[in-house]
Amino acid sequence: ANSHADVTKESTNQMDFKGTLGAVLKFFGAGKPTTTAEYYKGDVYKSDTIDEKGKVTNSQIIDLDKELFITIDHQKKRYSQMTFDEWRNMMQENIQKMEAEQEKNKEKSPEVEWKFDMNVSKPGETETIAGKKAEKVIIKMDISAKATPQEQKEAQAQNAQGEMTVTSSYWMVNDMEGQKEIEDFYKKLAEKLGFLPGQGGLEAIMSQINQTNPQLAEAIKKVQEEGKKLSGVPLRTHTVYETKKAAVETNKQEEEQKTEIPTSVGGLFKKFGKKVTKSNENTADQNVLMETNTEVTKFEVAPIDGNEFAVPANYKLQKN
Repeated sequence: ANSHADVTKESTNQMDFKGTLGAVLKFFGAGKPTTTAEYYKGDVYKSDTIDEKGKVTNSQIIDLDKELFITIDHQKKRYSQMTFDEWRNMMQENIQKMEAEQEKNKEKSPEVEWKFDMNVSKPGETETIAGKKAEKVIIKMDISAKATPQEQKEAQAQNAQGEMTVTSSYWMVNDMEGQKEIEDFYKKLAEKLGFLPGQGGLEAIMSQINQTNPQLAEAIKKVQEEGKKLSGVPLRTHTVYETKKAAVETNKQEEEQKTEIPTSVGGLFKKFGKKVTKSNENTADQNVLMETNTEVTKFEVAPIDGNEFAVPANYKLQKN
């Protein structure tokens, strides 16, 4: 018999883009708060995205028993599904494509040197959220990338460096009723997808990353280590993404490249650096790109009807 409790969790999410990008995105309607309702019932999970009028627009269902990911579009009354096997194959194909791409661009691509630092701290602050006492935990990640082109003649023009800091504040609760059910669900999902240590799936991906980008592999290891300090359910999360404007060597090509859209992470970092070369050579001030806020408004342990996880009968199945 399934002695699992059913859990319903509701949260509000808001993304706030800063600067010119923010102004453009707001003009197109981005940045409005959304609500997410999540339902856990044993081996099945559903997440609903709810708009500001209270209408469910999209749903995601994960069925561990049937090994299915289901995506539902309520506005168009259609849904698509993917088996866990198809998902695993897709991941494998993506890794192979990535490797082939890297091999192809080996000569042309600039050498990118990544540095990554992360730490978890507890300032000792507590707050009551959704009726529970939550403790604040801060995770700070510093990422920097330095690109050096392989062809010497380009080197003077494009020696670029960029830095980004991501600071997340979590308000964690450790003794929530229903917390174990949520953790168990994700553990089973990881097991089914072959992502638990010793199952090969994750090891295969990690060894591929290790070969192509040892710095990234090192960073992932560090995240896993530090992540162990983070236990419980986050009832509020506030994340700030900022770039440090770094001075960069440039030449007259810069003028022509102003409107160029970065096509890679390295390119993106290069843009961050270029933005301020002329005006403030020696300053390294932080530039906030985006802030995100998520807060749990409801966390309830009560029976959920099994029909909650069914795709409406009149919806059409679409090919992936």
